[in-house]
Amino acid sequence: TPLWQQMTVTFTAQSTQIGINLQDINLVPAGNDFAIDDIELIPVAGGIPIFKEDFEVLSDYQYVAPLPVGVAPLIGTSPLWPEGTYTIVNNPQSTHPLFCSFAGHGGSGKMLVANGRGGKVESIWARTVSGLTVGSQYRLSVWAAVTYHASPPILRFTLDGLTTGQPLTLTVGGATCPATPGSPLWQQLVVTFIAKSTQVAINLQDTNLTAGGNDLALDDIELTLN
Repeated sequence: TPLWQQMTVTFTAQSTQIGINLQDINLVPAGNDFAIDDIELIPVAGGIPIFKEDFEVLSDYQYVAPLPVGVAPLIGTSPLWPEGTYTIVNNPQSTHPLFCSFAGHGGSGKMLVANGRGGKVESIWARTVSGLTVGSQYRLSVWAAVTYHASPPILRFTLDGLTTGQPLTLTVGGATCPATPGSPLWQQLVVTFIAKSTQVAINLQDTNLTAGGNDLALDDIELTLN
C-alpha cells in the first residue's frame, strides 16, 4: 500500500479568480507515476470548501475519449455517435459530425458534451458535495446549450433524490447544425436550497425521453453560498 502524502500551499487572493495548475517537474521518463485524490481549496481559517475534486462517479452516461486533434468525426463511428455517451472537449463538432461548432460558455475552455439517451431519465452529471453548513442557503447553477437542433433537452436538478426548482427546456437559438452553422444559446439553470445536512447528492438530469436529438453541452457548474 503506497503512502498517501499531502501537498499544501497557502496564498493571499489578489483577484476574484485564480488559475491553478498542478505540475510534475520530474523529467525522468521511467517511473514517475502517481495517483491524485481529494483536491481542495478552502479558507485558511477553515469552514466550507470552496472547491473539492474527489474523482467520484460523474455520470450515468458512459465516458468516451475525444478524437485526436486534427482527426475529423465520421457519421456512425464518431465517439459520441452512441446515445448515452459524453466527453470533455473544446468544440462539440470535434466529436460528432452533426453537432454544432461553438466555444464554451464565456468564449473558451472545455465543456461536457453529451449525446442524450432516450427512454429513461438518467443523470448526465452527478456529484456529492461535503462541507455544507446546516441552515445556510446555497445557489446551484449550470450553463447549458443544445448541440443539435432537434428535440432540445429538458434539464432539472435533484438534491438527495428530490427534484429541486423548475426544469429548463433548452432553446435551439436559431442554429440548425451542421447545415446552418450558428452559435447556440447558452442558458443557465439555477436553483437555491437550504442545507439540511453537511453534504448533498446533486444530480443533473435530462427528462426529455426522445432518442433523436436531445443532445447538449454543459459548462460552469457552480455551488455557492447565496
